[in-house]
Amino acid sequence: MRQRRKKKTEVRVQLFINSFRCHPDEVTRILGLTPTKTWVKGDPYLKTGGPVHRGDGWSLSSGLPPATAPEEQVESLTKLIRPHTEKFKRLPRGSVVDLSCAIYAYDDSQRVFFFPVEAVKTLAAIGSYISIAYYDFTNLPPEEKPRRKSRRKKRRRRSG
Repeated sequence: MRQRRKKKTEVRVQLFINSFRCHPDEVTRILGLTPTKTWVKGDPYLKTGGPVHRGDGWSLSSGLPPATAPEEQVESLTKLIRPHTEKFKRLPRGSVVDLSCAIYAYDDSQRVFFFPVEAVKTLAAIGSYISIAYYDFTNLPPEEKPRRKSRRKKRRRRSG
């Protein structure tokens, strides 16, 4: 058996806006920000198909590589939205704003992180929730060595 090669911890920080009753392009127009991704009800989550979105949505990511620390990604994202905080008040009624931090831990490099003060102030100003998901993959079982299939073809015995 060989050990599973450990990946570096990955972080995804995104601002999501959903539960609005208009096309996502309207959210883009109101905020004056170019989203990373938008979707409408019924769009598949993946390009290959599968489950579909149950509502319209709009998202903006930090734009930093996934190996970047979460606090750096949060600060980068909030710097993007800080000049537009007043515009968030004009979002359609029912809109839900959520800063999502997903940490996929494959090593011990990212156990604790913090939110910079200015980032917290910006998130409060736009009425954002903060969601944090921490996925601990540091104790994955060893990966078994893949078995090679034999290239020899089995011969059929002829009877008779």
